[in-house]
Amino acid sequence: MRELFELINKIVLGYFKTRYNDLGKNQSGMYNYYHELMSNGNILREEDYYIACYIKENYDAEDVIHEMACGAAQLGHLLSLIGFKNVIATEMDKKRYKLAAGLGKILSSDCIIKNENSFNQDTTYDLVVTNNAVSSTTTFADAKEYFQKVLKSGGNIIINPNIFDGNMNRELLLDNFTKIEIGFTELEYDYVKLEVL
Repeated sequence: MRELFELINKIVLGYFKTRYNDLGKNQSGMYNYYHELMSNGNILREEDYYIACYIKENYDAEDVIHEMACGAAQLGHLLSLIGFKNVIATEMDKKRYKLAAGLGKILSSDCIIKNENSFNQDTTYDLVVTNNAVSSTTTFADAKEYFQKVLKSGGNIIINPNIFDGNMNRELLLDNFTKIEIGFTELEYDYVKLEVL
C-alpha cells in the first residue's frame, strides 16, 4: 500500500501544481493549508496513509464511509482507490469542492463529492472520518446528537480531537471517545473513535 500511496501523491501533486498555475491561489481552492502542503511537496500526509491503513484493516469494502469537511477529499479518494466502494466526501467551500471533484477525475476515483453541509443529508454511514472538521458545539451531548443523525446504529466516527474540539473542551472529547492507535506511536497521531449505539 505504501507504493500506491506514493504514486497517488505524485499524481495529486502534479494536478495541484497545474491547477494552481492555471487558476492562482484563491480560484484554485488551494489557499492556506493546501498551498502550504503543495509547497512542501506532499498533498497526502502521513496521517492520511495511516488512517487509510486503519480503515482497511477494520472496515469492510462495502461499508458506507463519509469524509466530512473533506477539503480536496484526498482521504476519500485514497479509500476509493484501495477498494472501498461506498465513499462520500462533503465540502461546503465551493472552490475546495471543485478542487476535490477535479482531483477525483484525474485519479479515476469513485468517491462521490458533494458540495453541502456534512449533516444535511439523508444518507447514514458506517463510518464518518475527518482530519479537518472543527466543531462549533460547546458540549459533548450536542456533538453526539449531530453524529447520531448521520451514523447507522453501531457506526463510528473518527476525529482528531486537537482540531475538532473548537469551542468544546478537548478533555470532554477524550473522556467520551475511545483513543485508537493509528500508525506508529512515535508519530503521536492523536485520533479517537466514538461508537454511536
